[in-house]
Amino acid sequence: MVVAEFPLEDLDRVGADAWEEWVISQVELAPVESAQFGYSFNQLQRSYTSDADDFVEARALRWQGLDILEPDLARYARGHLPNVNWLTVLGEGLVTRIGGPSALRAALPSAIRTRTIRGGLLIRCAERPPIGDMNRDHADLEPLRAIASATRTLRPQPRRTFYQ
Repeated sequence: MVVAEFPLEDLDRVGADAWEEWVISQVELAPVESAQFGYSFNQLQRSYTSDADDFVEARALRWQGLDILEPDLARYARGHLPNVNWLTVLGEGLVTRIGGPSALRAALPSAIRTRTIRGGLLIRCAERPPIGDMNRDHADLEPLRAIASATRTLRPQPRRTFYQ
């Protein structure tokens, strides 16, 4: 699992297409199962966790397009697609399990771009990453919902933890 964080203004500084090309250059370095790129809540793991959790919880329902990092996800989501985001990469194994690139393209609205890359498939849901602000028109989440629906069979099964 690799987590990369970048300043918010970098998207405007270099442009969305340059980000897509950078993402492809990184995921083509070695085989990947899956990858997601977009806005997310940035929280330090193992330090100030309860403060960060409280902050994220208070805001997550408003900005539904922001990913929430779950530390255990990398362990129990092996072989699955943990989440979708602005740019979603499916490795060859997941592309095969979904029925191939053509089947996935057929299941998605034409406005959502797919691109065959070395080792898999890249899905780009929109020109810019969606935020999904529920206090404003959150229609930017519709492409994410379509991708999530088309890839639902790739998601890990919900799990029960000791604390539930």
